[in-house]
Amino acid sequence: MRRGISRRDLVTGTAWAAPLVLSTAVIPAYASSSADDGPCLDPDKSYEIFAKDMRMAAENRAAGEKGYEEIVVPDYASYMRFDLLGGVGGTLIAPYSEFTGPNRTGGTGGGGGYIKGTVKVTPGQRIKFYVGTSGVGYYDRPAKGGEGYGNGGSSAALPTELGSDVQGKLNSHSNKVTVYSGSGGGSSAIVMVDAQTSQETVLAVAGGGGGAGARGFTHATQEGGTWITDDPTFYESPNLHIGRGGSAGDDYVPEGLGFSGQERYHQHYDAEVLIPSGSNGSSAIGGSGGALATVTGDKELIFDSTARTEIRTGNSAGKSGGSGPNGNGADGVVAYGYALSTIGNTSDDRNATGYIVSGGGGAGYGGGGSGSAVAVASESLKSDTAFVGVASGGGGGGGNFVSPDVIDPYITAEGGSSVVVGSTTDGMIRYSFCPSDPNKQPDPEPTSPEDPEWMARNS
Repeated sequence: MRRGISRRDLVTGTAWAAPLVLSTAVIPAYASSSADDGPCLDPDKSYEIFAKDMRMAAENRAAGEKGYEEIVVPDYASYMRFDLLGGVGGTLIAPYSEFTGPNRTGGTGGGGGYIKGTVKVTPGQRIKFYVGTSGVGYYDRPAKGGEGYGNGGSSAALPTELGSDVQGKLNSHSNKVTVYSGSGGGSSAIVMVDAQTSQETVLAVAGGGGGAGARGFTHATQEGGTWITDDPTFYESPNLHIGRGGSAGDDYVPEGLGFSGQERYHQHYDAEVLIPSGSNGSSAIGGSGGALATVTGDKELIFDSTARTEIRTGNSAGKSGGSGPNGNGADGVVAYGYALSTIGNTSDDRNATGYIVSGGGGAGYGGGGSGSAVAVASESLKSDTAFVGVASGGGGGGGNFVSPDVIDPYITAEGGSSVVVGSTTDGMIRYSFCPSDPNKQPDPEPTSPEDPEWMARNS
């Protein structure tokens, strides 16, 4: 079905502005303008012609629904201009009041890749559009990865393979913290199909952003501490931070590495935890997962079981992203820990448990790896208090890709990001055709009630 665009969209749209050309981009031999090209590659005339024919791929899909559309290049067309955006990674930024105090907070998700360019086309040629959806972050419940050409990694629920004894320890205590990090965004892609051989060639892939990392803390008495970076009154360590998701990246723009988390105990300052994030996919190879977290002890904290307390610390490395042009982002990994009193007739408030799932990787031309996860359990010699601190790294961004057939490609590693916990920003694809002879280009069909021509036809 042919799709048009309203005059209002033409006025407000800015995506077709003249791009900055990457010095590393490959420009094919036919990129220079010729008589056969007409105005399609003329920098002074092409904008108006392409804008006249601008369309959105899979524009009737619902929010959060992946898009797919297949079109046939019209008889008049000689070039197609396009731009596409991958789904963003799930974010966990929220107002203080959203959660149960400063001991439960999260980071930002990575932005989706954004690509635009122009390519020569042949009438009758088929083109497939895949539109990716956003990752999401809820913090207190699992988050499914965004879907698209490739799917983002999820932040899944408690694994069923855990034994019933472990399930009971994690679920039956009053001092517990459960955290789900953000999921990765789905990738968007344009695939060209040869009219004679039906062979498919990937033209461009915009990767999805990695899901945000998070952290939480619980303790067995009111005198227990927090992570320093959760305490708004503590300013002595500005380098401490929450893990965040990586933005979609590639060989040219390698910013897809998630920002690793770094935490310290407020009342035990020497105890530090470093939680690596996942790395981005690139060149159709999946990014690696975050390495095991590093835990530095404190002389006043015990990290091993004693005669009176059973202590378990969980430490899980992230998973690698999927390979291929439609590589999936890696799912988040699980870590759980507990500090449980072994003394008989002890009240439940002497115990502490924690569980966390790390940030999922973004999908792309090579999927992003997931972040690592750690649940550090300990007991304080000073205050006779059990602690469990959980933290995770963010997922790496998916890889971006542009075919060497694309003229004047522009790639950026971050085309957008979600704003707050629970919000989403899906990907998109926009395209238009240019004829060698502008007189052969039909006027777009009016599709908006705001267009006077539409009103005239439907009154």
